[in-house]
Amino acid sequence: MEARAPVLVLAVTLSLILASTGVGAAAGDERAALLALKAGFVDSLGALADWKGSSHCSWTAVGCNAAGLVDRLNLSGKNLSGKVTDDVLRLPSAAPTSPSPSSPDPTATSRQSTGTR
Repeated sequence: MEARAPVLVLAVTLSLILASTGVGAAAGDERAALLALKAGFVDSLGALADWKGSSHCSWTAVGCNAAGLVDRLNLSGKNLSGKVTDDVLRLPSAAPTSPSPSSPDPTATSRQSTGTR
């Protein structure tokens, strides 16, 4: 039984190291995806100026879950233009946000013009 204890400790330690490395790699991938996404924008007001450094979970418009993975991205009201690139697909935990209340409803004009509700 005593010979198994070091093996068990080693196995648990390796599991913890591998798990933390996986999250770190995922966080690094997400940070790279966010920076690539930002590169597609024209940010004339500097709304995303704090998108630098390693703590992407503290960046403007970015929210993360307890595991440090991006689960929210709210770019509304930031006066951004440009393209939303496919890099957004590299944020698998991110939930889409609702359009801002001031965003026009694309179906409103068609309902009004046809008289349907």
